[in-house]
Amino acid sequence: MEEEYTYEEYEETYEVEPPKKKSKLWIWIVVAVLAVALLAAAALLVLPKLTGGKSADDEWTLRNAYITSDKSVAYIILPGGESVKVKKDGIVRATITEDFKHIAVLLDDGTLYVTDKDLKAKQTIAEDAKGYSLGDTALIYHDKDGRYHRASLDGKTVLDLPKETGNVYITSGKGKLSMAFEGKNEGLYVLPDGAEEWQKIGSDLYSIRNVSNDGKVVVWTSVKSGKTTLYLTEGEDKFSLGDIGSNAYAYTLFSKDQKLTVVYVRVGDDFRIWIKPRGKDVQAVKFSNVTSYNSIVSNAGRIPETNASQIKSLFVSVSGSGKSTLYRISLNGEKEKLFSKDASIRYMAGNVAYRDDDNTLFVAKVSKDELGEATKLSGDVAGFSIFGNGKYLYYIRDEVVYGYKFGAKEPIKIASGAEDCYVSDNGQYAVVLKDGDKNTGYTLSLWKFGDKAPVKFATDATIIRVEDSGGVYYRRVDGKTFDLMYYNGKESKKIGTDLKVD
Repeated sequence: MEEEYTYEEYEETYEVEPPKKKSKLWIWIVVAVLAVALLAAAALLVLPKLTGGKSADDEWTLRNAYITSDKSVAYIILPGGESVKVKKDGIVRATITEDFKHIAVLLDDGTLYVTDKDLKAKQTIAEDAKGYSLGDTALIYHDKDGRYHRASLDGKTVLDLPKETGNVYITSGKGKLSMAFEGKNEGLYVLPDGAEEWQKIGSDLYSIRNVSNDGKVVVWTSVKSGKTTLYLTEGEDKFSLGDIGSNAYAYTLFSKDQKLTVVYVRVGDDFRIWIKPRGKDVQAVKFSNVTSYNSIVSNAGRIPETNASQIKSLFVSVSGSGKSTLYRISLNGEKEKLFSKDASIRYMAGNVAYRDDDNTLFVAKVSKDELGEATKLSGDVAGFSIFGNGKYLYYIRDEVVYGYKFGAKEPIKIASGAEDCYVSDNGQYAVVLKDGDKNTGYTLSLWKFGDKAPVKFATDATIIRVEDSGGVYYRRVDGKTFDLMYYNGKESKKIGTDLKVD
């Protein structure tokens, strides 16, 4: 396991490398992580011999339905292992709103319609749609000619965006739906959630990097004289964050309520962070001689899970010159070095885990700005991750998965011979995968923290996600199709069948 998986890195995977050339077909559509238990981002722990572990939640695609191989049925998944069965020939995509009140369905002939959760009412939105994004009160779709439109879910209000729209970035979350796009002469325009009209907020647009759910904050780049400059626009205020490389990744974290924006980027050997509370100035922090960054969290936990009012400081772990260093950053941009180790450091809510060059794993507490006495957990550790907002830690040694609760005397051995392990976001449940592969499926066993041993509940299966309640969504593989299953901790039930394998 090369780098330990963190929630922030999962958030980042929504963004892809910027194109080397501008393209009118370059479209980014981003769906924010949801707050309900069913849709909370499940954390993933990956063994060293496996690759692509982060793709599991990408396949879930949040509120998107699972569709049968003949495209005649879409299963909309509800919390607790329930589902809505939509029957219609030629289903390409179906999605439920975040409030679970409406369902949008796209057919292969271009028909796009909205119905209620009980499938009683139906409103046709378009007959030539190619794709869409869904909010609680409206959707944005583009037609066969590539033109974008925003329509209310009742179909009564439609806003046609300019024909020359390009470089589109759509974001949704908390039921909101916002859009930024390139208009005439490389202008940057934004259509916030609920706004009656779009507005121009920038010029010389090169790429759109992120948009807040309410559309009030846009992170974007411009290129002049061969230099790529990163900007943050909030309402009518525009802030230049500085020059970055043309192919540099620039990532954005929004607080749960979207009132704090954290932008960060690697530029050569520098790692830069910009902190922007809503309505206040941008604060810039730079770290030099950095080879990699490990994590960015707040004093109260992961940034996307925390409201801005709870965030007083950030904790940033970076590596360089053979050491990892943990810093505390105030929202005013003041940087304070806490400690360095010849190890990979992870911090969460006052607890620290780090692995040294010999792959020995230690845990400790940070108290009064100092690292407390460290406890050695194990040697030969392949990978580790912190869960439950700093309460739990999972790690792997010689294909054996262990769980540890911070403050306990000893870790708990969960299972040996594991191929993979999925952990709920709260850290209380883990599903161990054994005896198989991703094509033919595995044997799945559920473990609750503190149990003596995992309980086997499925074979020939692949995992989708583990809920904080301990419920498990999984696939039962059957050749080129699969059954969608839900295990509630006691028994499994089928909630979809004959589904196509992507």
